[in-house]
Formats: sequence, structure tokens, C-alpha cells
Amino acid sequence: MAGQRVLLLVGFLLPGVLLSEAAKILTISTVGGSHYLLMDRVSQILQDHGHNVTMLNHKRGPFMPDFKKEEKSYQVISWLAPEDHQREFKKSFDFFLEETLGGSFCRRQQHMQSTFDNTIKEHFTEGSRPVLSHLLLKAELWFINSDFAFDFARPLLPNTVYVGGLMEKPIKPVPQDLENFIAKFGDSGFVLVTLGSMVNTCQNPEIFKEMNNAFAHLPQGVIWKCQCSHWPKDVHLAANVKIVDWLPQSDLLAHPSIRLFVTHGGQNSIMEAIQHGVPMVGIPLFGDQPENMVRVEAKKFGVSIQLKKLKAETLALKMKQIMEDKRYKSAAVAASVILRSHPLSPTQRLVGWIDHVLQTGGATHLKPYVFQQPWHEQYLLDVFVFLLGLTLGTLWLCGKLLGMAVWWLRGARKVKET
Repeated sequence: MAGQRVLLLVGFLLPGVLLSEAAKILTISTVGGSHYLLMDRVSQILQDHGHNVTMLNHKRGPFMPDFKKEEKSYQVISWLAPEDHQREFKKSFDFFLEETLGGSFCRRQQHMQSTFDNTIKEHFTEGSRPVLSHLLLKAELWFINSDFAFDFARPLLPNTVYVGGLMEKPIKPVPQDLENFIAKFGDSGFVLVTLGSMVNTCQNPEIFKEMNNAFAHLPQGVIWKCQCSHWPKDVHLAANVKIVDWLPQSDLLAHPSIRLFVTHGGQNSIMEAIQHGVPMVGIPLFGDQPENMVRVEAKKFGVSIQLKKLKAETLALKMKQIMEDKRYKSAAVAASVILRSHPLSPTQRLVGWIDHVLQTGGATHLKPYVFQQPWHEQYLLDVFVFLLGLTLGTLWLCGKLLGMAVWWLRGARKVKET
């Protein structure tokens, strides 16, 4: 979630396997349901293409929803962080949410960064401690869960590959109870609302109340992914709203009656919406979500509302604006065409580039020489010092020449006067 989009370093190739056709690949699923779903998909793709994949999965935590248990073709090693670490992370998230409602959270981000540094100091002796920035430079390939249908055009390093759209799967019919609910609203269609796996942790009744009141103003039906156990007892659910603990998001986004997607701005959700050409209203919480919604607004796929400014009237107005202005739908459909028309699918790019690195014994040929340069050369300080010295030397020389010229002219005048 950090920084710009979700940078995904797909796997760490274990030592001694670079020259074999089938590599041992370790994938790591960190906190959050969206991370698990993406890494599960990556792991399955690589396993299906002949690699020996093991996923290190965070077993459970305050932000990991209960997924349906399915037998995996790849090996899963579950781990559980110590309770004090889980409490610290939960405390950090609560702080994030509070500051999202009323300010910034830079101080807590700095605190979390120091936690990584403390962990490194705990497990590595002085002199052998890795530097996080150096570890990043050693990555053979960077796979980014995005696409230029969504992202801004920019130059990339040769070892950076966009694989946005990996979550795409064959569309299935939606469950009958959801189909019956959608049918009630006829041509008006329905709005899909999913705010990610972390939003239920906030359990802020005011947010639920404002959103429910906004949905009550719509002629469309609303299917809202929200755990029923977290629903405030004093809030009466609007007649056109159906809340469910789980829903097939991709299948609903592909439904012909969908009119709008209300999302938290997570990368997976945005890519799925673009895949199916559905306009969006975003309510970003933290992490990469606000930046994702900046791109959504710039590309005219939808609009964004800050959580601290969320009011029923504002949300209802924004939703009606997106559904009534056909330019948003047209922009989303155009992006869907771009995403689907690549010469290689995201799966082919993922597998193809990993195979390329395995066959060539690494990706040294893809890494710029700048990664090997000392820091003063990377920032052109040597060039700056040279140019500064050249400039000062030139000024000194010009001053000396000017002084000599003045001295010569004064001498010539005295000779002439005598």
C-alpha cells in the first residue's frame, strides 16, 4: 500500500535455482485481504506454468477476512505475527483512520518505518545489517499491478513490467439471490459498493449512516459488501440497499445492469472496474488509495470524496453526477479497450519475464549502470563540483586579466602624461 500504487515484487528466487527450468519461487502475502487475493493469483499462475511455488501467508489478523477454504496446488506456509506486533499494527491503523478523518499521519508512518529498522537491528549483528534501500536495488524484476490504461504515461526502467489485470477470471453468473434483487430495479440497474477488507475495522456508525442515507436517494438498487455483524443497530437499512458479507465482485462488475462502482480506491478494485468499463466514486482511506483516486479523476473514470467530508447529500450528488454524465462511462469503456487489447496478456508478461530471467541467469543486463554508481555520482555531485570549480576558476582568471588590463592602461596614461 505504500507510496505509488501497489509495487509488487512477485517472488524471491531461492539460491541455486536460476539455471533450472522450474524455479523454486517464494511469494509473500502480507496484511490485508487484497494482498492475499493478488498473491494467491500470482502463485497459482506460476504453479500452473511449472514452477514450484510456496506462499508465506499471514494466517490471520485484524485486517484479514475469512476466505473460503480452497485446496491449493501450491504449498502454503502460514505464519502468525506475535500478539504485541498485531496490537501495534492495529493501533497504527486506528491512528491512520483517525488522521484520515481529521488530518495527516506522517508521524505514524515514520514510526512504522522505524519498526522495520528495529527488527533488522534485532536479528542482524552490526556490520552485517542489510539496508532496505540496498535490498530494493538488488531486485531482478519489478512487477507493477497497474496498466497505462489507468496510470500516467512515463518512462520505465528495463526491469519494470506492468501486469495490471492479473485478477481477471472467466465471468460466472451471479448468485440467484443477488440476481433477483437486481431484477427488482429493472432498467435503473444497480450500484455496487465495496470498501475493501479493512473498512469494517473502523466500525464508525456515522459513516454507515451517511452512506445509507445517500443510497436511499437513488432509484437504483445498491449491493453493499458490509459485514452484517458490524451494522449499527440504530440505523435502519434503506429499502433499496442489500448488505452481504461476501459477493463476487468481478462477476457483478461484468453484469449488464451495473451503473456505478463505489470503492475505497484499492488497486485490485480499480483494475477490475476498468477491465469491465464501470465508472467509479471513490472514498479513499489511506495508503495508495488517495493517489489511485487522483488518477481516476484525471482519467475521467469517476470522482473522489474525502472520508472526513463524507455527507449523505454530497455522496448522493456525486453518484448521480457520474451516472448521468455519460462521459465518465465512455472514458471507462475506452480504458477497458486499451487494457484488453495488449498484444500479451498480464499472465503472459508475468510468466514470460520470469522465464527470461531464469534462462539468462539474472537480469543484470536490464539494470541501469546508475545502480552501481556511488551516491555522489548518482546525484551528479562530481559534475556539479567540476562545473563550480570551472566557473570559479574562470571568474578568477577574468578578474586577474581585468586587473592586468587596468594596470596596463594606468601605466600607459602615466607615460603619455610625462
